[in-house]
Amino acid sequence: WCPPCRVEVPHLIDIQKRFGDRKFVLISVSLDRDIAAARRFVREKEMNWVHVIDSRSARELAEKYEVRFIPSTFVIDRTGKIAATQLRGGALKDKIGALLK
Repeated sequence: WCPPCRVEVPHLIDIQKRFGDRKFVLISVSLDRDIAAARRFVREKEMNWVHVIDSRSARELAEKYEVRFIPSTFVIDRTGKIAATQLRGGALKDKIGALLK
């Protein structure tokens, strides 16, 4: 997990705690080559949301959403439309909160 990704983890944990009981799904996609290490990191950090830790599936998702750098974020609304991209920390939390109103 890259240093910028690690910085985002506490924010994602807070977002999951704040919105996880609503009509909201947080999904992380790992592009790590060491799948065992990625799984271990998720367990150690108690990241209790959906994770795609499979190199083929992750690669397909990264290609579909044209991920050019990590971390990358995509907020997808109820209709399946991308509502925001590349938000971090408080900005990400605020956007999700606004969409869930």
